[in-house]
Amino acid sequence: MAQPSGIERRPLVPLIRGCALGLFPSDATYSIEIERAPDSGGSPDTGNSESVATVSGAEPVFVDIEPGSDSVYWYRIRHVRDGYTASAWTDWIQLSVQMFVSAYRPAPVLPTVDERPTDDGATGTLTLIVSDPQSRLVKVEAKNRSGNGAEEGTWDELTEVAGEYTKTVDLALKHPSTIRYKITSYNEHGQQVSRERVVPFPLASKPAKPTVTLAMAANGDVTAHVEGDSDTAKVRAKADKSAYPNATAVDAETPINGNSVDTGTLVNLDSGDTAYVTVRAYTSGEVGSDLAKAKLTAVESELNDPPSDPSAVELEVESERMDLISA
Repeated sequence: MAQPSGIERRPLVPLIRGCALGLFPSDATYSIEIERAPDSGGSPDTGNSESVATVSGAEPVFVDIEPGSDSVYWYRIRHVRDGYTASAWTDWIQLSVQMFVSAYRPAPVLPTVDERPTDDGATGTLTLIVSDPQSRLVKVEAKNRSGNGAEEGTWDELTEVAGEYTKTVDLALKHPSTIRYKITSYNEHGQQVSRERVVPFPLASKPAKPTVTLAMAANGDVTAHVEGDSDTAKVRAKADKSAYPNATAVDAETPINGNSVDTGTLVNLDSGDTAYVTVRAYTSGEVGSDLAKAKLTAVESELNDPPSDPSAVELEVESERMDLISA
């Protein structure tokens, strides 16, 4: 019987049933051992695993033909060579039994990365979650750069903890900070390839300059009440009888936690002495505010008979802005 016009007769394409496992083509002198395990509730049943083949290290794919009656199996591989200790096993990967042509080659799937940057106003944290279905990942590395400072000179190889890789960076006040990360993995030719990406972070949060109220007791002891804003987690105060303490001197003081605090005795005054007080507010990450300054001069009458109303004390508060030098 004649064939209908326009229809071309082609030979049948043979199909096979099995699991196709992509390998890492490498030095042919190293063989690749392949282990298979049945599925047990979505995980490999390692108690019933078995070595199913050892192939040349130059092979790009292994097809496990007719592995059994189940629809899902788990596989892992390692390098082996006579006279050498075998490498570590890769992670287990899950494969479904499929019908495909005998010349089928599974496409390489490089690791993908889920970036999760966060910050607390002082420190930026980059969390990386790497999906690596074909166990091609070699390492994850990162460098940080705080503000306009220099980037770290060497790559920091990150360790996976609970499925996550993390790197931190100090935030700066005037320039965004960054974290650069690099993913190194094997491509379809068994070569190591790297991909880099830079993740920016916002500027650091800075507390407002606090307000300072000074008080003096009958014995000449000077104390301060300090009020900070909602970004203030702690304050430091320093007093001197000759000049306002600078930022370095204030930063060296022991902090008082809170944003509404009373200091202990800062200095003791005799008649005619002046207390020069410098105060600074800080975030929990030690980002400091502009300096707040206040001064108080003691007179004889106040030392002998201090007024009940502290506002009646001869008190001069100076508002003086000092910009922080920051990266």
